[in-house]
Formats: sequence, structure tokens, C-alpha cells
Amino acid sequence: FYFRNEPVAKKWISLGLLPMHARLLHMFENFNDLHHSVNMDNLFNSVNFTIAAPTCKTKVRTQGVLRKSNRGAPPCVYQEELSGKAAERARGCVKVSVLMEDPWVN
Repeated sequence: FYFRNEPVAKKWISLGLLPMHARLLHMFENFNDLHHSVNMDNLFNSVNFTIAAPTCKTKVRTQGVLRKSNRGAPPCVYQEELSGKAAERARGCVKVSVLMEDPWVN
């Protein structure tokens, strides 16, 4: 466990993750078993963090809403904001995208 005023593990910072995400990954690595599924609030979620979580030793999967700005999501995965009847028809629909040739995945 890292307090906010303590430095975090360099292995996650060197991969370009924020200190907040490095603290979470450190916590994930202290789980007693493998393959946890963690639901994330849009405040904590980012593309790099979501890709890095399964690479930690406990292989955690994360899911959740991602903000459009400053979280690393490419514009191709943005879902258009609709209004009126179009918004009602689209309720419950999710845009699915696959990132190809991503340096984290390959």
C-alpha cells in the first residue's frame, strides 16, 4: 500500500502510467488470487491503465466508462452524443472497437 505522499513503483511509471494508476496496480498485485474483475469509475479509468492491469502478476481485468478528454482514447472509439428521439433509440447501445497494432498489446 502506498500513501499519497510516498513515491510509487518505478516499473509502472516507466510505462507511462500516472502515479494514481501505479498505486492501483500495486494494490492489484497484492491480491491473493488471479483474474479479478474490477469496475472502474470514469475518474480513475484510462486506456493505458486498462491495458496494463492484465499484465500485472494477478491479471486483473478492468471495465468502466471512459471520459473523452485526456484519457488516451483514440477518436475512433468515441460514441456520438445524440439527442431527442435518436437518443431514445440508441439507449443501451454500445459502440465496440478493437485497437489493432497497439504497442501495449503486441
